[in-house]
This record gives sequence, C-alpha cells and structure tokens, in this order.
Amino acid sequence: MSAALQIPYCLKFTTASATCRDRPGTQASCRPRTEYLDSLSGEGGNEPSLMRELATAYERVGEVQGHYLQNSLGDTAGSLRSYQRALEIRQRLAARSSDWADRLALAKCHRLVANQLWATGDLRGAIDNIGKAIPISEALGNDRPRDLDVLYELAFDYSMAGQIQGASVAEESYRKAMAIDAAMLKIDPNGDKIQGAYEHDLIDLGNMLKDRDRNFGGLSINTSKL
Repeated sequence: MSAALQIPYCLKFTTASATCRDRPGTQASCRPRTEYLDSLSGEGGNEPSLMRELATAYERVGEVQGHYLQNSLGDTAGSLRSYQRALEIRQRLAARSSDWADRLALAKCHRLVANQLWATGDLRGAIDNIGKAIPISEALGNDRPRDLDVLYELAFDYSMAGQIQGASVAEESYRKAMAIDAAMLKIDPNGDKIQGAYEHDLIDLGNMLKDRDRNFGGLSINTSKL
C-alpha cells in the first residue's frame, strides 16, 4: 500500500475526542502517530496531494495533543512541534502551488503556530507568525472578497493578533476583525460560526477596553458603525 493511501487511516486516530485526555497513557499514545507521520514525510517527497494530507494530519495531531484553551491532552509543547512540522510542509507547498487554497492553509497554519508560541510564552515568535498570516489572508481577501472561508481566516488572524499584541495596537486589530465579521454577516446573516466569531471579538474588545479603563459604553456606539 502506498504512503498516500495510508494517510486517511492515520487521520482516523488523530481526530480522537479530547475526552480521552484523562485516560492513562493517552499523551504518550500520540508519539507513535507523530513518528509515523515523520516517516511518511521523509518518504513523501514533493507530491502535492500527499504533502497536503501530511500537513493536515500534523495539524490534527497538534489539536489533540494540546491546542491552547481547547479541550486536549494538555501537551502544549508537543502540539507546537506538530504545528511547526505542518508549517514546514505548508510553506514548501505554497511556494510551488498556484492554488489559492494552499495559501489559505498556510495562513491558518501560521496562526496555529502563533497560538501555541503565545501559550508557551514566546511572544516574539507569536507576533512574527501572526504577522506572516495576516498579509497572506489580506491578499486572498482582496482576490476573493465574498469567500467566507477566506474572510473567516482573515478575521481570525486579526483577532489572534489582538490577543497577542500590546494594548496600544490590539484595539485596532480587534476592530478590523469585527469589521470583517460584520461583512460576513451581510453575506450569511444566519451563520452560527460567524455570529460566534463576532460575539467573541466583541467580548474580547470590551474586556480590553475595560482593562484600559475606557468608557465601555462607547463600544456599542463605535461597533454600530461597522
């Protein structure tokens, strides 16, 4: 059986529910999966379809291992390593691919790495990675201004930047995220995921303004203009 055909079999085990995090040995059980992916990565060369599957598999392993602020096995460092392996593949793939979806996947992977670096206290690395994600998503947003997948990623990138950045620049990032959320709601007013993103960004911005002793009442006035 070829390596490309074995990837889906592996993926079945990388989407395991995080409710297993309390079972003995579950954190260690991720290790054979990453080792298996490492072996496929070495064998896979530059075949685009396999590279996409490998990157996705690493991302899914990373999510289960320890994605920050989500139910997981709690292995934040292991999750970061998996995301970084995915990023290496996404970068190689995007450099040679003309498919816009590969650039979108690269932006998302930079965001995932930024999230984990932030969780481990590497603020400089987190800012660097989210700073690489945003221009990619912005360029895609210019080319595909009504594509909800692109707009969602761009808004997510800005929202993540708002969480990572200092208060002096975070407000601008949050407001950019909310402006994109509002644009998405015009395209799909009933989208639950979009409504959730807008609510999340609104709460994060409000909390930031309260922390800065700003007038919280001004938030509703300003956001009504979006």
